[in-house]
Amino acid sequence: MAALYRGGARIARRDGYGWLLGDEGSGVWLGRQAVVLALAALDGRGPATALLDVLPRALGVDTGGADGTGTALARRMVTAVHAAPPAELARLAPLVDAVARNGDRIADRIVAEGAQLLLRTLDSLADAAGPDFAALPVVLAGGLLTGTTLLADRVTAVLRDRGAATVPARDGATGAAALAALALRAGATPAEARRLHRTVAGLEPA
Repeated sequence: MAALYRGGARIARRDGYGWLLGDEGSGVWLGRQAVVLALAALDGRGPATALLDVLPRALGVDTGGADGTGTALARRMVTAVHAAPPAELARLAPLVDAVARNGDRIADRIVAEGAQLLLRTLDSLADAAGPDFAALPVVLAGGLLTGTTLLADRVTAVLRDRGAATVPARDGATGAAALAALALRAGATPAEARRLHRTVAGLEPA
């Protein structure tokens, strides 16, 4: 999701609707796409991918007893995914990153699309932000965007090219403090910065 804060209050929010209806570019989204495209490779609808070398084991699926068409393995993978909470798909995101780094074009495509979706969600705040949107600081949160991942590399590279100030925050409290500090540097009053910090940290309602 992306949110816009001004004067210490959240004035707009985009996405954050959960794995079924949104959260585009999230860890769950990356994991789901990995399984979808691995299944497509198994049944012939899509190109081969090295994701099939790592996903079955990560899902706890037995790869033995293949029927020659991939049908049995596909069935086991589908069963394993449906048997676990949807949030568990996020565990596959680091595997997508690793396979993409090893040159698999399908995994790389997933990461690239995820970065585009996250940037699209951010850019959808432009109308609410007004003409100074490009100059606003961006606080990045979540393991995928604050860690050493290809997703983070691609998102931050675009923001850097735009000249946007970015601050990685490994948790909500750090992110709130970072955003408040950037607000002060951008001209906010101390009172506005304090309110922004408390709102983002969840210490008072937006």
